[in-house]
Amino acid sequence: MLIKHSPRFYKTQNPGAMKPHEIIRKVRKEKGIKQAFMALNLKMSQPNYSDIENGKTKPTPKVEKQIADLLDVPVSRFYPPEDSPENKVALWNEKINHLELLLIDSYKEVRYLKKMRAADKKLIVHYKGTIAMLTHMLKKGIKWDAKSVAWR
Repeated sequence: MLIKHSPRFYKTQNPGAMKPHEIIRKVRKEKGIKQAFMALNLKMSQPNYSDIENGKTKPTPKVEKQIADLLDVPVSRFYPPEDSPENKVALWNEKINHLELLLIDSYKEVRYLKKMRAADKKLIVHYKGTIAMLTHMLKKGIKWDAKSVAWR
């Protein structure tokens, strides 16, 4: 017996949601800060910082934290709720738990099938014996009497 997939297991991102690099750019512009100022404080070139805002490169968690500090916002502000690092961890934990349950169910199913196969083997041996006995009786000319439910 297999467990049905949870609806969040195959969750897709909201295509209309802003991406982290777009939110970084938006917050920076709202605060009136220039890219050159950000790059200088992050100890990187302005083109490298521009690549972060354009989504060409992804900042490391450390750089992400520095950007958040410079913009005076929490790092979680850069992520839509369903795309936050905490939610991603929770989603992966849910996926892992789901796969563990599937694995346990598969293991139980294999054990059940092995037991059934053993029982089927015993049943096959029994039927082979019955067939052999009936074949022997037919060769000897013993007939089945349906009225008395006995062999004659």
